[in-house]
Amino acid sequence: MQKGPMKNPEEMKKKILVSAAKNFAKKGYAVTSLKDIALTAKVSKGGLYHHFSNKEDLFFAVCTENVNTAMKKTLDFFEKRQDVQLCKEDTMLEDLEEYYDNVVVGTKDFERLWIEGIMESVHNIKLKKMLLKIDKDAEVWGIQTLKQIRDTSNLLKGYSDSKLYDIMHGFVALYKGIVVERLMGKNPKDSKKAWIQTVYAIYNSKNNLKQKS
Repeated sequence: MQKGPMKNPEEMKKKILVSAAKNFAKKGYAVTSLKDIALTAKVSKGGLYHHFSNKEDLFFAVCTENVNTAMKKTLDFFEKRQDVQLCKEDTMLEDLEEYYDNVVVGTKDFERLWIEGIMESVHNIKLKKMLLKIDKDAEVWGIQTLKQIRDTSNLLKGYSDSKLYDIMHGFVALYKGIVVERLMGKNPKDSKKAWIQTVYAIYNSKNNLKQKS
């Protein structure tokens, strides 16, 4: 257990977040206590409270950290390919397969955390608002990406901003469904195939707008 003044507050905060993620994923949100997290992180309870005033705020920070990590993985994926979006129709299936393996499939801890948050937020209004904010932030980033794909490639042609918003909702729902299937033990090859084929169909769909005469 750490004693005395903090020598590196950021390092301590990182240790707390890692410990919290492991405890929440293993034991569940309701059962995990701040004492458990402090013990795993090998910091004092006072040190933990210096960074996080309660369990809800800590859980929110853990979820935010995981979402930011997922977004960074996406950006890194595109940067390595020297492109900002999946926009080459002739290689799209291969691109989507690589994207799924490197970005969509998260760690089991991350997926369990997400499930824990959903279950706990049913009767925890504060936590529900926190998770909705995370969803909203991720959604805004996703919609901007879809707009860029529409405006710089041959994909998603004819879709208005509002319809791209609906498509983004569909992508989020699809991702959450994949997570549930994985945690339930469904054949991962079937889940992967379903995700790739669905996203491929959406990207290549065209919205034929009817013009008024």
